[in-house]
Amino acid sequence: MPTIPWDKKFATEIPLIDSQHKHFLLKANLFYAKCKIHPASTELEADLSLLEQLFLSHCLNEEGFQKESHYPYFHHHLASHDRLRASMREIGHFLRKASFSDQAVQELYDFLSSPFIDHLLFEDIKFARYWKEKASL
Repeated sequence: MPTIPWDKKFATEIPLIDSQHKHFLLKANLFYAKCKIHPASTELEADLSLLEQLFLSHCLNEEGFQKESHYPYFHHHLASHDRLRASMREIGHFLRKASFSDQAVQELYDFLSSPFIDHLLFEDIKFARYWKEKASL
């Protein structure tokens, strides 16, 4: 069963952001596993709602850091978050409509393994570099 473990290359070295990324990936991996092992679980709806809430609150926290630091690429990062939020909403809707089918669960995994991880590796690391440079001034 594929999972997406935390990797040190995802680290921004901003403690709150890294903690939220790790927690989200852990919960996403647990949700994925539960869908595969117990697809009829009555807990899936609550687990998905928690996952969605973690994702949304993380985006807001990260955007707050960026505004506070006057991040010059804030609007670009915000647009990336908007695309990720839209994808997460669509996947959540599909998961519910398809009763957490294998195909719907695969959509979530595909989202996590590509757009989400790409965002971590490029957008968040780019912000982290800015954050560290600004802190060292």
